[in-house]
Amino acid sequence: LSRNDRRHQLKFGQHATWGKLRAELSYTFTSGRRYLDLAQLASGSDRRILTPNSVLPDYHRIDIGLGYEAKIGRTAVLLYTSIVNALDRSNVKYLQYVFSVPNENGSNLRTVVGSETNLLPRTLDVGVQLKW
Repeated sequence: LSRNDRRHQLKFGQHATWGKLRAELSYTFTSGRRYLDLAQLASGSDRRILTPNSVLPDYHRIDIGLGYEAKIGRTAVLLYTSIVNALDRSNVKYLQYVFSVPNENGSNLRTVVGSETNLLPRTLDVGVQLKW
């Protein structure tokens, strides 16, 4: 199995316009990506033949946006604001490990130190778009 194997993806987006006002809603779901969990290595196993054996949690994100379009002379101006990851879900991007193997002197040292990197928390986006 590939490290970038994601079996399921679902993306849904909808927008509605009322005069100069525009509202947007989008939802993204992705099944968790596979990764190699070094903490589950058996003592003495050959690390060169390992394949990804664990799965990150599923990814869910809802984005909400609101915009207003106006004209200034011949220039179209769009003022917008959006909330990315509106439900503030913690989505894991990847896990990274540092793994220590037994010492040369025969002591049974086994250390796994890891870090988890998450994608954006709830984030406010405000902008202006000009078209001329």
